[in-house]
Amino acid sequence: MMHRYLIFYFAALAALAIFILLPLEITSNYLKGMGELTVDEVIERQQLSRTPCLFGSALRQDNFAYKTALYDRIQPDIVAIGSSRVMQFRSDMFAGSFVNLGGAFGSLAEGEALVKRMLSRHRPKLVLFGIDFWWFNVNYQSAKGAAQARVPASVSPVKQMLATVSWLANGKISLSEVIDGLGGKQQTNCHLGVQAKKTLQGFGPDGSYYYVGLITGQHPSDDVQFVNTISRIRSGNRRFDYGFSVDPAHLQRFRDILSLLKAEQIPTVLFLPPLAPRANEEIHLHREEYAYIPQLRVSLIEAGLAGHDFTDATLLGATACEFVYGVHAGDVSYARILKALSSSPVVRPWVAGDSLNAYLNYSGLAMRPVSQITQEAEVDFLGIGCTKKK
Repeated sequence: MMHRYLIFYFAALAALAIFILLPLEITSNYLKGMGELTVDEVIERQQLSRTPCLFGSALRQDNFAYKTALYDRIQPDIVAIGSSRVMQFRSDMFAGSFVNLGGAFGSLAEGEALVKRMLSRHRPKLVLFGIDFWWFNVNYQSAKGAAQARVPASVSPVKQMLATVSWLANGKISLSEVIDGLGGKQQTNCHLGVQAKKTLQGFGPDGSYYYVGLITGQHPSDDVQFVNTISRIRSGNRRFDYGFSVDPAHLQRFRDILSLLKAEQIPTVLFLPPLAPRANEEIHLHREEYAYIPQLRVSLIEAGLAGHDFTDATLLGATACEFVYGVHAGDVSYARILKALSSSPVVRPWVAGDSLNAYLNYSGLAMRPVSQITQEAEVDFLGIGCTKKK
């Protein structure tokens, strides 16, 4: 009798193990095949590939870890630092090696950690520094706290499985794709990560960002006619918090960050990235609620930190059609920005003039076409009546 119970017990354990381990194995094979790898593995593949492989993870939002590891690998002559709003500078716009660290500077505390980490490994020859006005809003973030980077949460095998089940339930992936993963069959493009594989959106080998799936109309925009951006401005939230004054503590922290670069005698060019014209108009309509923004411009000048103000994109010759979202201009507009910055003698030697002009030939587009990534043409994905040319 005891022998029979033991057989039943071990059979139940074996069945339970199969029930748990098989889905974990299927999930693991699927995710590896989709390029959900470690940061070091991703960078190695990107740098060795002859074609631009995008990296867009659906599991990990660890921009700081990815960007700093990329910086260590390339040790560039030029870097762009700032939030995601500077991620449209591309390496072929420059005459030296370049890494885009945009997106690893989500706050002044994180930015301070980024610059300290950056300088501890390598000293670039030029820094392009994009400034977000909301960093200085007394109502946006606390200026207190030590310099720190966002620490990505670990993704255990169980969390990976649950995430995959969630994607299946939401229709983001299909069961056949996961089954193919068990047999080692995956999409054949070189892109890394579920997001990049399926939507063609992610970081290029230089750290700049590509919104290919969105721009070509394969995936709908959540900012059609800039309704999302306008809603945020009107309601005063999600970076557009109302503010009536510049926070002196934020301004001092910004000065401390610049002092780190100055101490290393690194030429640093400051600029305010552009907003879509419709967003600028809406802020002007609510100028009392956003009184801190013009105050910031005055404060930067008084502190000797005045940079180039590209908030009004029309002054660059850009239109709304060159924007990806209300707060994100595309790479054609960033070519315009670099063209304007090249008037500075510290920037001019690092600009690849012919390549930059090639971007400017695509006026009205949010992204210069890259045939190695897609053959699909850009569409009027914002629904604002843009006529897109190839």
